[in-house]
Amino acid sequence: RGDESAAVVKREDVTAEWIERVNRFLKEHGLLSDEPPPSGSEDGPQFSHAWVVGGRKTTTGSAVLVSDPQTLVGNPSMFYEFHLRGKTFNVRGIGVAGSPVILIGFSERVAWGMTALGADQADLFRLKTDPDHPDQYFFDGQWRSMEVVEETISIKGRPPQKFKVRWTHFGPVITDYVFARAGDGEFAVKRVPVCVSDRETVQAAIAMMRARDAFEFGRALAGWQFPSANVVFGDRKGHIGYWVLGALPVRSRHAPRGGRFPHDGTASRFDWQGFLPHELKPHVINPKRGYLYSANHRPVGSFYKAYIGHSTGSMGHTLRSFRLEECLSVEERFAPEDVLAVHYSSVNPARRELVRLGLFLRDHQNAPLSDDARKALEYLQPWLAAGARSELSVRGAELAQEINTMFRAVNTKLAFDYGGGETGLTLFLKSIQRRLATPATARFEPREVEYVDRVLARAWRSAEKKYGPDPDAWPSRARKAQTQRKLGYYVSLDGFPSLDSSQDVPMPPLECLDGGTIRSQAAQAYSRAFAHRGKQRKA
Repeated sequence: RGDESAAVVKREDVTAEWIERVNRFLKEHGLLSDEPPPSGSEDGPQFSHAWVVGGRKTTTGSAVLVSDPQTLVGNPSMFYEFHLRGKTFNVRGIGVAGSPVILIGFSERVAWGMTALGADQADLFRLKTDPDHPDQYFFDGQWRSMEVVEETISIKGRPPQKFKVRWTHFGPVITDYVFARAGDGEFAVKRVPVCVSDRETVQAAIAMMRARDAFEFGRALAGWQFPSANVVFGDRKGHIGYWVLGALPVRSRHAPRGGRFPHDGTASRFDWQGFLPHELKPHVINPKRGYLYSANHRPVGSFYKAYIGHSTGSMGHTLRSFRLEECLSVEERFAPEDVLAVHYSSVNPARRELVRLGLFLRDHQNAPLSDDARKALEYLQPWLAAGARSELSVRGAELAQEINTMFRAVNTKLAFDYGGGETGLTLFLKSIQRRLATPATARFEPREVEYVDRVLARAWRSAEKKYGPDPDAWPSRARKAQTQRKLGYYVSLDGFPSLDSSQDVPMPPLECLDGGTIRSQAAQAYSRAFAHRGKQRKA
């Protein structure tokens, strides 16, 4: 079940009556099970973080919100800032070129931020076809004709290419792109928003702009279709909230493994049954703890039985949500500047705790550490004492960034105990912290010692390979190496290379490139502290 305590929406945040409503809906659709819903993959998109502190914990009595999209810095930028004003709304924020939707922004009364959720909003349907019925498929006892559309793609410097797209009522046939094996047949994909024709996300976006408080804002989110997201929000009166966004399919009771495998595409009974009602999606308004945050981590605890299929840290914390909890749970009162200051945290908690544990093993457990690991600890001890900041202006940060935080069974057996990915790693970090809280009785097993020794020794050797044999030269060489990088022209989130290398631009001299930190400057930030009486401070 992962880390229940990491969930944004905890059991204490919801009523028994609401859980009963969710379960009743699932039972009516044949989807209620005693087993927890299948979890998503932690290999999906993992960027963006946002947090909001409610009026009960702020010095102004108003909610204070900061949201950083943290998509990779682009050339040109993916996002731009704009201001929209009409008879019923007055808002400012960021969105993508060509769209009026403000993804992160504020009005005179409400502020909101979003992070990627990666919910499962698409399914494959295996079609029944026959050579005797070209461009047709069998559904509900009869052959249906596909709509065949010829598309022309213009290619620079080459002749245009034409190809045919065949459409079913599910969506387009995409057999060539799903690695189908011989004999598998044809496949069509059904996905949001292509399959939703009676509403548009922009309708929800306009309602969000018009909302006068957090409660109206929560209701306005009902029309949001795509992309799926976590949204945190707050208003001038101090109310705060969180809601899972997006049209979430209610799959057939016959769906194989909750819809993670292709569905039978021959009959209506195998098709989607609609979408999960907005009020039954994970959400919370004004939690007792007085703050909310999302950093692509677990949205809701295992008491929630509906399948979301989120692909971003679905079983527990990410390193960034772990750090946000550290920053937000220690203060009883926040000025707007204090909430904004969290944005500048450059601490990677995994690298910090692994160095801390290494020093304990060296100094108190007399562990059999390798020479390279001991060299790394000697070099990093002042870095840890100075705050463990992942900033290249701080000596030691260049070595700390070489500490590999991948936590998988292929590189440590500890993943079998704690789970893999950032969820397992943060559970291991919690275990380290609990034991080191009482150093006199703290003990660590040989495989824990071996893991720490290996990641520290490899970090030392990696730094030597990158920056040379003289550690005194490492800081300056790391800063120089950073400025020699290029920002490719229209490099996509999918990893496609620069469209035109002649338009690549040099990377500016950034300090914090650690993607496991809140501050990471390798990604875009749009930070606003929404404060009392409509005043905002921009970072």
